[in-house]
Amino acid sequence: MKKFLLLTIILLIIIISGFSFFAYKKNTDAKDSIIKRAEEKKFCEETGGKIGFVGFDGMPLCIHEYPDKRKPCTSSDECEGTCEANKDGAGFCKVNDNPYRCHLTIEDFRAGKQMLCID
Repeated sequence: MKKFLLLTIILLIIIISGFSFFAYKKNTDAKDSIIKRAEEKKFCEETGGKIGFVGFDGMPLCIHEYPDKRKPCTSSDECEGTCEANKDGAGFCKVNDNPYRCHLTIEDFRAGKQMLCID
């Protein structure tokens, strides 16, 4: 009986130690993730971007606005990004570099292609 009790106590100590290790590991991973996100945000802001939450999952992404945003255009060669078509087929320079959205370049509009949605 004493052996069984001693064995049970030792087993409990091992289990509790294991849980403590995994809890410590989880906290360390979370801390590393927070530091990484802070560094990414700092880099994003230093390059003129802003963190936006994009896509179906709301993933954080550094988004930069183009200096020629909303400028009328007839070709993507005239824009820093691409020349997008509105529903009437008029072209305007893309607002930012966010790839998660629905869009149709002026070239695709003229070719009769459908709008592309990326999420």
